[in-house]
Amino acid sequence: MKRSDFGINFGLPGISNLVKIEINLEATYISGESSKAQGAAPILSQNSKNSAEAIAEWKIISEKSKLEFKGIREKSAITGSFKKFDGQIIFDKNQLPKSKIQIDVDTSSIEVFYSEALPTIRGSSWLSVTSFPKATFVSDRIILLSDVNLSSANNLNVKVINDLSSVQTGKNSDVNLKNLPKPNSYRASGNLTIKGKKIPASIDFILTDYSPTQASATGKLNIKRSSFNIGDRSVQRANGVEDDIEINFTISAER
Repeated sequence: MKRSDFGINFGLPGISNLVKIEINLEATYISGESSKAQGAAPILSQNSKNSAEAIAEWKIISEKSKLEFKGIREKSAITGSFKKFDGQIIFDKNQLPKSKIQIDVDTSSIEVFYSEALPTIRGSSWLSVTSFPKATFVSDRIILLSDVNLSSANNLNVKVINDLSSVQTGKNSDVNLKNLPKPNSYRASGNLTIKGKKIPASIDFILTDYSPTQASATGKLNIKRSSFNIGDRSVQRANGVEDDIEINFTISAER
């Protein structure tokens, strides 16, 4: 900054008008699962339910929810969606160790912008919807990503310089601050089963609304179609469709 912009106009020999301010912070990232072990404040608030009490199940509101996917074919985006999906959502943000998510997708409900491609996509070489009518994600662990405790200083040395553009760890490696979790960010880790193949997967989501009776979340999951034998591993033999697929969702639920 310029000191003259703040009315600091006195002159000193050899002192430039430009002044650099460095802010040094120390922080520890503490997930919801590990905060108790590290001596931080407990996840459960004083007003939360007794931990022994069962968590009420959420019911997905189909007309307010959507499940979409995006891929690349010959450098152009291809998009589609699944129109039918349901599942079990047992979730309480104050009782994450007891929370669990299962989402079941009707693979035959797939729709794509280029409808002429549907028979191929539903066929045995791709989703094989007749033999595998359902794709499922089941969580075995849910953690809070956005619980950053700046009062504990052990593992992460944060150095904020000028435009707040970088974080410097003790190993002098830079991390973009934009990659830090947003408030109300969670990660559900578990297994994703598509076309009969079960693979570990993690879904990141953000709670956009949360009340005793209504909740909404948005999130995404990145997969490689070849990991589930969807299409040929060769991009050329897979009609030019790249291996990476991005899955985006919006879930609204009530209880």
